Amino acid sequence: MLMENPKNPIIALSNLNKSYDTETVLKNINLEINQGEFIAITGASGNGKSTLLHLMGGLDKPTSGEIKVAGMDLSQFSDSQLSTFRNQTIGFVFQFFYLQPFLTVKRNVELACMPAKVDQKTRSENTDQILDLVGLSDKKEHLPKQLSGGQLQRVAVARAIVNRPKIILADEPTGNLDERNGFRIVEIFRRICDNYGTTIVLVTHDSALAARSDRIVRLQDGIIHHD
Repeated sequence: MLMENPKNPIIALSNLNKSYDTETVLKNINLEINQGEFIAITGASGNGKSTLLHLMGGLDKPTSGEIKVAGMDLSQFSDSQLSTFRNQTIGFVFQFFYLQPFLTVKRNVELACMPAKVDQKTRSENTDQILDLVGLSDKKEHLPKQLSGGQLQRVAVARAIVNRPKIILADEPTGNLDERNGFRIVEIFRRICDNYGTTIVLVTHDSALAARSDRIVRLQDGIIHHD
């Protein structure tokens, strides 16, 4: 497994707080994650798991504290710079698939390459390789409506990793899947982490799925606990 110097983690959260109106969701969060780690964030609903993930990905801004991703302080970016940085560094997987219904599986995945300005030949080759990795080579010309829920989520994973991001942030990606398909998704993450040295941050309420990670971080009442 590829690991950066622990003194230079790929994600570093320092004294992080997040409030909405009068409600404090996250309280003085300090967390470091190294390149190549597979981290699971667990906890009951409403404890701030998704909020924490969105802050890591620059989808939301903290009330106070510092977020560094790949050595960059996210607060120093303009909105356009932050968008470019996300496209180059982070892949997102959510509970819902957000696929384009009238495009084939392959075209849905290829769309993720557009911001990177990858040429057509490379884009096609990379997409074929990733679809093979997630076990969907035989479905690449299918439309989303022709796939099962588990297959749709695997397309979403393929889309997140096709640009080989340093980090994948996955927010309850198995929430709408049965147990078998949930484990299949997490095994794909495990393989991506082990083969490519990609950092995986998985938000899940499922302790069995979390156990496949390298480290479990629990959130309770907005406070972080390390298992």
